[in-house]
Amino acid sequence: MANRAALRAKSPHLAKKQDRRRDEVLDAAAAVFAAKGFHDATTRDIADRLGLLPGSLYYYVESKEAAFAEVCRRRGEGFNARLAAILAAPGSLEDRLRAGLLQHMLHNRADLVSTIAMSERALPGWRDLRALGRLYQRLWERVFRAGIAARELPRDFDCRAAALALLALCNGAVHATENKPPREIARLAARFADYFLNGALPRPA
Repeated sequence: MANRAALRAKSPHLAKKQDRRRDEVLDAAAAVFAAKGFHDATTRDIADRLGLLPGSLYYYVESKEAAFAEVCRRRGEGFNARLAAILAAPGSLEDRLRAGLLQHMLHNRADLVSTIAMSERALPGWRDLRALGRLYQRLWERVFRAGIAARELPRDFDCRAAALALLALCNGAVHATENKPPREIARLAARFADYFLNGALPRPA
C-alpha cells in the first residue's frame, strides 16, 4: 500500500489512470450487486464483467464488502448532492418536495437498501455511511423548515418526523419500483407527493 501511494505521488498520470480504472471496477461492482444482490455476488463475478483475473481486482478494492461500501458511499453522496441542489434552487415547498421525491425514487436501489438495513455494521466505513444517511435526513428537514419560513407550513410543524416519514415511505416502496421504467416511477413519486402534501382524505367543500 505504501509503495503504491509513493508511485501515485511520483506520477500524476499514473494516478489518474488508476482512478479511472477503479471507477470502472466500482461501476462493474454496482452492476453485479444490482443483478445478483450483495450476498450472491462474488468478486469473481465483478472480475468476469471486466475481463480481469479475480486476483487483479484486489489491486483496486480490498474485498467484496469494501467494494459494496464504496458503491454505497458514492450513491449516498449523490443523493445528498442532488437534494442540496434542489434546496438551493428557488422554489416552493411543493416544488422541492416533488423534485426531491422524484430524484430519490429514480436513484434508489432495493439491493442497497436491504443490505445496509441488515448488514450495515459489517461493512467497512459503516460510520461514514451512517453519517451520509443522517445528512440526507437533515437536508429533508431543511426542506420542511424552509416551508415554515415561507409560511407554507405551520410554525409547530415537526420537520424531523416529516423527514422520517417521507424516507420510510420512499424506502418502503423500493422493491415496488425495482426495474420499472422511469415514467412509471415518476408517476408513483407524484402520487406519493400528492398524499404527503394533501393527505388521502377528501377535503371539505
